[in-house]
Amino acid sequence: MNSVNVLTPNTVPAWIVGLHKRLTHIKCSGLKSLDATKELRLTKEQRTILNSIDKIPCVECDNAGLHAAPVKAQSTHPLEKTRGVAYVDLHGPLIMSRGGAIWILALRESWSSVLVVTFPKNKGESARMALKEAILTMVRVYEVKLQTLRSDRGTEFISYEMSQWLISLGIRHLPTDPESSKRNGMVEVVWRIVVHVPRAKAMLATANVQKHYWAHNQL
Repeated sequence: MNSVNVLTPNTVPAWIVGLHKRLTHIKCSGLKSLDATKELRLTKEQRTILNSIDKIPCVECDNAGLHAAPVKAQSTHPLEKTRGVAYVDLHGPLIMSRGGAIWILALRESWSSVLVVTFPKNKGESARMALKEAILTMVRVYEVKLQTLRSDRGTEFISYEMSQWLISLGIRHLPTDPESSKRNGMVEVVWRIVVHVPRAKAMLATANVQKHYWAHNQL
């Protein structure tokens, strides 16, 4: 019976390394998942080779710390999927992007998992305008019937003007309790998965562009 030779990192074929880099520095397990769902068109021989490896060698990933153990989630609250409820949060400050942004704002609807990401320049007016833009995109472009907005009690989200604007759209705003700041797990997943800083660093290094293009990298 023929046995499959387990490849070492130094003998991983170039086509696998190429897929890894083109697909946002995806892990080996991610490539196998894509193959299992028929999203990769691999030959039988290629599939055998892919299934025989556990890690893809990548200098950019090593330098960015992408192979380090993942950060444990701070939220202990289960992700509740409720139709029409969206969660918003800000991440930052980061180094200034080419467009002047130093924050990332994410708005995610819990039922459909529709995600809208914008890049404010500050936590004040720019963040409020970014939130309005994200909500209108979610409602008009993705046709999400948004009924409730959940956020923390940051001043960028809590204001009379913002409250009246949400009411005009038929959206109620429910800020989290001060004691439950770690319950916003729906957006926390975004920071851990979508806005993955080590992966962004690896992608920028592969493209050989400067760090202030990080906002373009997230799009």
